[in-house]
Amino acid sequence: MMTQYVGPKACDLKLIAPGIKFNRGAGIRMAMDIGAGTAGQFDGIHAEAVDSRTDRPDAVIYAHPYGIIVNTEGKRFFDEGQNTFDATFELIGYEIWRNQNQTAFFIADRHVHDYPEILAMFDTDQPAIEADTIEDLALQLGLEPDALAETVNAYNSAVGPGDFDPMRLDGKSTIGLDPPKSNWAYPLDRAPFLAYPLTTAVTFTYGGLKTDTLGRVLTGTGVVIPGLYAAGEIAGLFYHEYPSATSVLRAITFGRIVGRHAVDTLANG
Repeated sequence: MMTQYVGPKACDLKLIAPGIKFNRGAGIRMAMDIGAGTAGQFDGIHAEAVDSRTDRPDAVIYAHPYGIIVNTEGKRFFDEGQNTFDATFELIGYEIWRNQNQTAFFIADRHVHDYPEILAMFDTDQPAIEADTIEDLALQLGLEPDALAETVNAYNSAVGPGDFDPMRLDGKSTIGLDPPKSNWAYPLDRAPFLAYPLTTAVTFTYGGLKTDTLGRVLTGTGVVIPGLYAAGEIAGLFYHEYPSATSVLRAITFGRIVGRHAVDTLANG
């Protein structure tokens, strides 16, 4: 179903956790077979950039705004500082999967060690890859040293004035760089330089069954199918972008609503 709706590169997506392999769409197909309608964007997914070296569940590199991200050519392709990490972690994950051949690299320097808050955002069981020079770091990553050095030098030269403050949108941006970095643009000039190799993992898809506010499954024309409920990831809800932290919240909220309504319906005959 992922290949059918999301596209031909769906098979390249890692899973954010091993249990996801059992989410094969059986409930959606069974309900559709008896007339259930659908909702949500079926070609949309919630994806996250994870450390490619580990199979640890949810090994997300949330600190992407506090460095630069390059592709296999050693080039930047994304405004890492366009917004806070929770507003962009899905966007960068989708970009790495869809347009960067499922491979990218987070690059930073000694600056991140000055902030425990940033260090806590590397949610992986693997240590950073470190080197005393950008060229040596590139060799460890399998990148062309001159290409990565050129990218870093161009970025450093474009860093504008202002104070780096990871606790807010600090406005410290690049000047004349494409793509720009809109916040947290500090120069990468303090060894050791560090990196994390990235790939994209899927968490869930946006498409699912059409429901009402009680969690009852509806036909395509909005008629309630008696006795059939859906909550959590099987229900279609999201379009274009996932609002951070709402996946578990919707499961809890509508799970309770569905359970209460189903029990009340049975109790009242």
